Amino acid sequence: MTTTGTPTAADLRVAVDALQSARRSTLALTDFDDAELTAQHSPLMSPLVWDLAHVGQQEEHWLLQVADPGRDPVFHPAVARLYDAFEHPRATRTRLPLLDARASRRALADVRARVLDALPGAHGLCVDTSAPALRRAARAHPRAAALGADAWRALPLADGCADLVTTVFAPRGEAEVARVLRPGGAWVVLTPLPAHLEQVRGALGMVAVEERKQERLAADLAGFAPAAQRELSLQRPLDRDALRDLVLMGPSAHHVDAAGLEERLAGLPPVVDVTVAVRLTAVTRPG
Repeated sequence: MTTTGTPTAADLRVAVDALQSARRSTLALTDFDDAELTAQHSPLMSPLVWDLAHVGQQEEHWLLQVADPGRDPVFHPAVARLYDAFEHPRATRTRLPLLDARASRRALADVRARVLDALPGAHGLCVDTSAPALRRAARAHPRAAALGADAWRALPLADGCADLVTTVFAPRGEAEVARVLRPGGAWVVLTPLPAHLEQVRGALGMVAVEERKQERLAADLAGFAPAAQRELSLQRPLDRDALRDLVLMGPSAHHVDAAGLEERLAGLPPVVDVTVAVRLTAVTRPG
């Protein structure tokens, strides 16, 4: 990797790989319950929850804030000061109003997303047959494009051109993903858990979550190297327009007619709090 001049695509790839590898290690080393993370195991050590957020705070400082001090930070200055190793000796850090583990991991993810977004030359492409999904994707980022195409068929991408492929509730096509991913590239697959959209699934005539989905996913990913898996659950208020898009951009679109869907939507409150419950599975292409 070169260290002077304008970074090449290869330089950026090495940097991203190093960042992502280090992040996987950080999350693995702090995969404990809250009691373990907040305990002071020795006066010579910080509580792990301090170290966890400190990683994100330092990444934001050196990779984002130094280059652009006016950037709106993830870590508010008052919060960032809690993770100043010179201001707060290790033995005192359990007494600080620290971010909890969940907030720390969320901050790390937000910082990393901003770091990757700041890298020059990165481009994204959404491939989908759903008009609502394509409209949302086209507005997601200035360097993102949206293409209407059938993901069951050949992906409109060159061999080994992608650093990351993300599959969200869609056909997986593992052979095509392996073809377009570079060696070492990551594939992130999002699949629904049984509680996903449980408040509206029946009312809107949406298809149920397949009982053996996890087994089928494991078989599809057998040729890739496991990297990480995590379950996420949160609540989101969705109005009828958002619920309509949800139905039409997923497999349920093939099981409902337009008139019937509108009738079902009219029977719901204007805004419904729904559960988003998903499993995120990350693998890498060997090579």
